[in-house]
Amino acid sequence: MSSLNRLDGAGRVVDHKPALILGVDVITEEHPSAANLGILIDHELFHRYHYQVAGFSDDNAQHEVVWKGLWAEGLATYVSMKLNSPATMQDALFLPLDLVTRSKPILPRLISELSTRLDTVDPAYFSELFTYRGAHTNPPSRVGYFIGALAAQDLAIHRSLTELAHMQPSTVRPELAKALDHVRAAFEKNEAGAQH
Repeated sequence: MSSLNRLDGAGRVVDHKPALILGVDVITEEHPSAANLGILIDHELFHRYHYQVAGFSDDNAQHEVVWKGLWAEGLATYVSMKLNSPATMQDALFLPLDLVTRSKPILPRLISELSTRLDTVDPAYFSELFTYRGAHTNPPSRVGYFIGALAAQDLAIHRSLTELAHMQPSTVRPELAKALDHVRAAFEKNEAGAQH
């Protein structure tokens, strides 16, 4: 359907049922290549699968608890990257085109703030993390996708994609916090090394 420039793809509740919405107007503008389209479709289909096996989805959008949105979007991003090899993290994040580059230097600060707000429902903060607000916003638009994907990548060191997808909320919440600490520490170490 035409989304009136609101979204490329997303899960939403339509007539009290989970549904997958693909905004063809935005898709044709933002995902002109077949490779990008494959990543997008895998990302959105994974959301439906993830909901079936573990109860996570993007259906509640900005009304979701922050940690659940971070896990749902981060894992979908990571999985769509892995399923579309040789896609990079930036390929799976789509926009802004320099999201990875601009985010890396400020990740420790962003993750520290995020870690104190994981259990909140805060539509404005959620939108700051996951909504495209333009190419030059600070922090970068959609940085939550990147942080969530990095946490999923950290957890994937000892788990398969199937195991990650099937992790239940009671397991995800503490493991996600540990993964965020690992990611933050790794980027702090990289920044410290770059300054010497």
